[in-house]
Amino acid sequence: MQYGVIPTSLAERIALAAGAVPLPLIDLTFGVLKARVIMAGVQLGIFNALAQSSHTPEALAGTLKVDTSCLEMLLRCLVFGGYLRLDDGRYSLSKLARDTMVDGAPR
Repeated sequence: MQYGVIPTSLAERIALAAGAVPLPLIDLTFGVLKARVIMAGVQLGIFNALAQSSHTPEALAGTLKVDTSCLEMLLRCLVFGGYLRLDDGRYSLSKLARDTMVDGAPR
């Protein structure tokens, strides 16, 4: 799944289809947000904490000593960005994150 405009009403769908939505400006905003989410993940140590095994948000928050609800929002953003996976309430690294975001990663 990717970031982007999701119309929630008929008027929004029509505006999007008619080209009345400034998609390049919105894409720029999402790019900045995605970059900040990735930087926060690195700064908090999320990727290295998930390198060995998957965790629930509560367990990961305890390990990282951060607020669970705020961490869960960040984790969901990282899932949508393709850096994490969510299976049965447990977060784990995606192949992209495993290859690029952990200490000693090949790329």
